Amino acid sequence: MGFHLILSNHIHELAVHLADRLALERLECGDPFIPQTLLVPNQHLTKWLQLRFAQHSGLSMNHKFPFLEKGLWDVSMESGSTDPEKKFRHLEREKVQLLILARLLDSDRLQPFPLFQDFLSTPPGLSESAKVSRAWQLSERLARLFLEYEYHREEMIENWMANPNDKRVESVEACERDLYLALFGDTGSARGLSDEDFDFLTLPQLSRSLKIGGRGPTEKNLRPIHLFGFSQLSP
Repeated sequence: MGFHLILSNHIHELAVHLADRLALERLECGDPFIPQTLLVPNQHLTKWLQLRFAQHSGLSMNHKFPFLEKGLWDVSMESGSTDPEKKFRHLEREKVQLLILARLLDSDRLQPFPLFQDFLSTPPGLSESAKVSRAWQLSERLARLFLEYEYHREEMIENWMANPNDKRVESVEACERDLYLALFGDTGSARGLSDEDFDFLTLPQLSRSLKIGGRGPTEKNLRPIHLFGFSQLSP
């Protein structure tokens, strides 16, 4: 498995190169009914590529255009050789935000998090609608942070899980850790969504689960995927 990076100042040239590459892969595959996956940053680019493929090759068919995270989830599920007795469902950032929001709006469940409690109740006399607005903004920010931590600060997440009562961390990190564990710990809210048939996981959690279970992708079940039109991606 390798990565091939094609650069150009002209997006039309990149589209032509991609169309030729897809046609070659289709011939090598020998099965026209297997869809080809192209990850794109927005829906407008999907329509534009379909038109360019049709103009260049005379036909555009059986292409999947998921966004980045959804596409990587699908590819991981298809190539990861997951346990047939245990299936996974994608816990997207929006769902993580709703789990956080539900906790922030519940005064009883908010008590273990004094930092967030103070933020939502300051200044005194804040109207209920203003509190809800603040809770929504805070939940959105925390959901983004937790996923960024999972992608880029895996060691910190592992330390949180292994040392939930570590007193050496600063108050802000301790509050974030406690909330993260309230969501993703063994008895957390996200685990409460799961049942005997499905586990709800974020994309980084799925990746770790496949690695730990020894169910990573093999050369046999890997298929090419293409990323088109991304101007910036984190490593």
